[in-house]
Amino acid sequence: KCNNNATGPVCGVCRPGWAFTSSGCVLCPSEDRIAPIRNAAIVLFLFCFCIVWYRVSWRALFPRIWILNWIYEKALKWFSAYLGALDGVDNAQVLISSIGE
Repeated sequence: KCNNNATGPVCGVCRPGWAFTSSGCVLCPSEDRIAPIRNAAIVLFLFCFCIVWYRVSWRALFPRIWILNWIYEKALKWFSAYLGALDGVDNAQVLISSIGE
């Protein structure tokens, strides 16, 4: 007889709907619980991809379009602040502007 919802000849496989972990088989979360996390990860990845793509490909072609530069600087400032890279920096806008040039 297998414990922790395991099955198989040597209790090495979990039942359908369960996942094997170091502590045994655990119930897989429902799609309703996974969907928001997955969608947020996709949006974050696409946002970061667009920033890098703009920085590498398009910024040199459109140096005078102020709205694109403003969006880029705000996104870089938000992302840096989110990662904690700007803690203790008094003049973050000057730092961001110098990075963007």
